[in-house]
Amino acid sequence: MKILFPADTATAINAGVSSTTINFMRLSFLLACFLFLALVCLQAGTGGSHLGVKLADLDSDRAKSLKLSEVTGALVLAVEENSAADQAGLRSGDVILSYNGEKVLGAQQLGRLVLETPQDRKVTLKIWREGKAKDIVVTTAAPSDVYMGNSAFAPSDFITDIPAPLMVWKNVVLGFDYEPLSVQLAQFFGVKQGSLIRSVQPSSPAEKAGIRAGDIITGVAGHSTYSPRDFGTAIRMEQHESKPLTLELSRDRKSITILVKLVPEN
Repeated sequence: MKILFPADTATAINAGVSSTTINFMRLSFLLACFLFLALVCLQAGTGGSHLGVKLADLDSDRAKSLKLSEVTGALVLAVEENSAADQAGLRSGDVILSYNGEKVLGAQQLGRLVLETPQDRKVTLKIWREGKAKDIVVTTAAPSDVYMGNSAFAPSDFITDIPAPLMVWKNVVLGFDYEPLSVQLAQFFGVKQGSLIRSVQPSSPAEKAGIRAGDIITGVAGHSTYSPRDFGTAIRMEQHESKPLTLELSRDRKSITILVKLVPEN
């Protein structure tokens, strides 16, 4: 079994991640995979329903970028094709706020609720989409053969989620954390490519320039950036203390340009 990681070792080290941290992430991920396989073998054939979505908990920055009044719910990262969720119209970027009237606090709780629901039952999901709440009716389905972590609702009532490594990049010059943008999230934000800003450090050059969590980086000084690696390369090429740095961003599906004044090094 070949395991692919979000970035290679050399790139990660350039981003400020130590080789020790990378090795620890790889070992943790391998252990989690072996644990999951063992549990699936022991629990194969157990009941429970399945929706066909990959979920994540919300943090305060992500909730703010989605215009939610509180940090609650489960964020839909991906929807399996032809699954119960797909047939009901659930999309990547939706936030599930309640399940049959029960408030959803996070992804783990939602996974438990689905597993406890008999198959072929109609349930109402209250979701948050494009700044508005709406209801969607989903018919629960039987679990797929073996889901290997691609869904938050794995075919086992003993474990519903396993750790998955996520490479978050930190730009110490501008002062924000950012991550690669998946295809489905790119569609949700209305861009073709870019990098998602997860959080902005207080009093950093980025915050002073007006950059926010939830902004999508699409270019630097007229050059398109398709990934964090592209962005890092462009920053090194365009970084001059004597003049502001020009960033092209997407915010609320609109293209904007922001000038960031860099802080001279002592």
